[in-house]
Order: sequence, then structure tokens, then C-alpha cells
Amino acid sequence: LEINENKQFLYAGTFGRGVWKLDIAENTAPTADFSAFPTEICANQSIQFNDESIGSPSSWNWNFGDGNSSTNENPLHIYTTEGTYTVSLTASNSNGSDTETKTNYITVYPSSNSSTQTLDTSACEEFTFIDGTDEYTYNTSGTYTITSQGGCLTTTLNLTIEDQQQPTYASLSACESYTWPVNNETYTTSGFYEYLEPPNNGGLCSRSHWLNLDIKTNEEVDITACDYYELNGVNHTSDGTYYEILTTPACTIKTVNLTINQTPPPIILNETTCQNSYFWDIIPTTYTYGGTFNYTIGGGASNGCNQKYTLNLNFLNPPNDTTIFNVSCMSYTHRGVTYYNGGSYYVNVTDENGCEYTELLMLTIYHHQYAEYTEVACHEYTWPINGQTYTSSGTYQATTQTVNGCDLYNTLNLTIHNGPTSQTFTETATGSYTWLGNTYYCSGIYSQTINDINGCTVNATLNLTINNSLYSLETVNQCDNYYWIEDQNNYSTSGYYTVPYTVDGCTTIKALDLTINNSTSSITNATASEFFEWNGEVYYCSGTYSQTFTNSVGCDSVATLNLTLINGW
Repeated sequence: LEINENKQFLYAGTFGRGVWKLDIAENTAPTADFSAFPTEICANQSIQFNDESIGSPSSWNWNFGDGNSSTNENPLHIYTTEGTYTVSLTASNSNGSDTETKTNYITVYPSSNSSTQTLDTSACEEFTFIDGTDEYTYNTSGTYTITSQGGCLTTTLNLTIEDQQQPTYASLSACESYTWPVNNETYTTSGFYEYLEPPNNGGLCSRSHWLNLDIKTNEEVDITACDYYELNGVNHTSDGTYYEILTTPACTIKTVNLTINQTPPPIILNETTCQNSYFWDIIPTTYTYGGTFNYTIGGGASNGCNQKYTLNLNFLNPPNDTTIFNVSCMSYTHRGVTYYNGGSYYVNVTDENGCEYTELLMLTIYHHQYAEYTEVACHEYTWPINGQTYTSSGTYQATTQTVNGCDLYNTLNLTIHNGPTSQTFTETATGSYTWLGNTYYCSGIYSQTINDINGCTVNATLNLTINNSLYSLETVNQCDNYYWIEDQNNYSTSGYYTVPYTVDGCTTIKALDLTINNSTSSITNATASEFFEWNGEVYYCSGTYSQTFTNSVGCDSVATLNLTLINGW
């Protein structure tokens, strides 16, 4: 990049792609300026005026001082009358204008009458005399006659040339400071100094003195070098503290804390491309063929050492178009683009080798789901969704994954009943005791589980005392006799009979409460003429008849009839 400050242009030079020019003053008004050649002429001769304005003017207005003007950028003008003329230029663009005026800028001599002038002057080493468009340079003393263009002016030049004294040069080292004898100035820093000695005896030529000064100090410095560092004629290849012996007596030693960095191995770049060319920005260079290329950047490594690069370049064919299938939840980001709906999307892709191809993205999008559970539990509840156990009522959240990989937001509305978990009952009974559907015949401690009013399980304990344990009582009303199978006895009289019985590990009894009712009988002797009616029956023949009835105690009552009929059959 380079700026032409006079013309207000920025020039950009590229490697192999031309030079570009940018107007950097296009938003400002121009600054007018111009030049002319020659500035001294004879009448009826022409002068070339040149616009030297900056700021990109788009229009020009010249005033030549002789009543004439021009709007050309670089006009050619002829003065016809002798005299001295003041010239002005107004340069304009869309942002404004500016005027430059040069007073008595042009001198015009008469063309018909020749004139002469004498110029006495002195110069150092050489003198240049400008006459119109001509320049005359002299480096020796003498008298010279110069006739101007067109012959309207003759100049006699009496010239004295003085010889320039030879300059002096000094390259010195000093400790802390140095006083230069040629000007008695004291310097405390290294540098390149110049002193121009005034001319002697009123002459024109001065003498230049140059000093290349190295100021050394008794100091400690930190130096980092690559691979080695030369100190006192010795190449050092390892870190350490060294002492540099200086040349000036006042400063003899400088402490050098030396750090040696090793030049790193080459960086190997394996590049492939399917383009027609490959631009390597390290150099930079564009390659149109494959191969191995090397380049070293001075100080380009991270430790300040030289870095060598090796490029293994291979040109490839572009890849084939591809199809990608993806199932995602809620959204899917592919190559910097986020998709929220399923579908088919075409994506133009440039791979890592710069090869272009088309991807077809076949996308399925699922969304998050929600599930709500209502549970009632006793004392505690373990939610299978997350394996957490809860001991109090409340609303709980847990996030799981669906088979599609989406979040499943689960809500548990939980009611916990925290009634007692155990209850003890103490009972005393005679014979037996029935508790919660079970009959107990022995004293002891019995346990069952029951449900409270909320359906929660309660561990119930019965402390039971049984007096006169009775397993069973059989009450029997029997006629005449009863065979009790428990003790295999046949009883013909009423009574309370018992037999031992073992149940639940304790001895109880089985009891028989027996009532024996007796059967009854009766005999009736009767004599009749032709027939006889007895207990609702009519008899026509003599004989013995029986009927059986149930007596008042429920037993059989047998009635017998001994019948005699006088005129019977």
C-alpha cells in the first residue's frame, strides 16, 4: 500500500493481480496548486500550465493575469505583451473549491527589442542558471553569456565557485556518554548525529561532520536467540549467564542473561483441493499443480525463531452428493442452520478440501412430551420414574427421555397418608375369642395386618387371655340316646360331656350339651259292632293296629289299638 499525498490517491499493489487506485479525498474539497514552465519568456511565446491540485477536482478556472482565462485542466497559454503577470487557479469539486494565486509569477520580455543583463553571483561547488525552459549548470568559476529562448534577453553571468570542504565521518563507542569535539555536544544515547560547520571567512560552503555513536553502559541485558548466540567470538548454544567483554576501557563487561530457543521442526501441511488452483497464504502463492513446496518465515515461530513450512499439495476430484438421515428432538442444527420442523433440505457444502457438493438432509423432528401422575400412598412412595422415595405429599417433577430422545416432563401429584403403622389390642375372653375373622382358643400374642380408614396397612397385635378354653360346644336334643363321635360314647341320659382337644399348641376342650328326650307308647282296647274310628282312621275288621305320632318333646309316640268287631268282616 502506498499513499500519494499530493494527489490524494491510495495505491494497492497485489502479487500478480495488478495495481488498484482509490481516491481517498473524494469527500473533501480540493486544495488548489499549479506550476508553469517556463516562467520567463519572450512575448508571443507559449507557457505550459499544469494543475497540481490535490483532492480530485472536477473543474478548473484559470486567470492568466492578462485578461485571458481557461477551464482546461492543463492549458497552454501565449502572452503577447511584455510585463509581469499574476496567475491564479480555482479548483472545484462537489465538496467545494479552493484558489491558489501566485503573484508576479510570469515574466514576459519584449520580442522585438533585445535586452541584456549582468548577474554577479557565487555558489558552493556548482550553480544552476534557469532561463525560461533552459537550465545551465556550472561547477567552475568564470564569465558566461546566456541568450534566452527567442533571443530577447542576453545575460552575462560572472560566477565564482567555492570548493566544498570534505565531510568527516566517525564511528565510535563510548561508555555512558560522549562529547563530540567538533561541536562540543555531549551525547548519552547511541545514534547517528550530523553537524554542519558554518562557512569560514564569510564563504558559502559549509563542512558536514557525521558521527555514528554507540553508547555502552555497564548493564545487565536479557537476550533471546535461536539455536546459538555469538558472544566474544564464541557461539553459545545453551541458556546461561555470560559476560560480554566490550572494546572501550571504561565499560569492560556487560552481563548477558542468555536464553536459547531451538528452531522448531518444519510444519508439514498436507492439503488437498478439488479446485483448479490452490492459494497458499504463507508465501503467498497460487499453485495450479500438485507437489511438495517449502518456505521459511524468518522469526515466524512462536519462540521467535525461523519457521519452515512444507506444503504437500494434492489436487482432488469433487466429492459426490450425499444424503443424511437424522432424527432429532425439538430442533436440529446442521452446518450453522437450525431447523425446527422435519422435512427435506438441500445444503450446498464446501468440504475441508474446498470441494463443493450438495447434501440432502432428510430430517425428522420430534417434540418434548408431558405426563402427569396422581398417586395416593401410605407413609412413603417410591416413584418408578426417577427411583426417588417421598415421605410427604406434594407435587414433584422429573425429566426422562422418550424413545425418540426428547425430554419427557413428568409431574407427580402425590398424597401421603401418615397414620400409625402399628396398633396393639389387649383382650380377655372365656372359651374363645374371635378377632378380625379368626377365632382363637388359647391365650397368646397374635398379629395381623389391617387397613385404616385411608386403606393404609397397620400391623395389629392382640395380647389375648382365654379363660376356660373351649374349642367347640355342641348342643344336641336327641330322643332316647345319642352317639358322640368325639369320645365314641353312646349316651341315653341328658348331660354336659367334654373331651380334651389340642389346637394352636394349647389344650382346649370340645363340649357336648346333650338333652335326651324319651319316646312314649299307649295301648287302647276297643270293642265295636260293625266298624271303629280311631285317630281319624275307620277300621272294619277286628285286629291290632299302630300309629306313630310326635310327642310334646319331639320324640316318637306309638299308639296301639286292640280292636274287636262283633259284626265286622
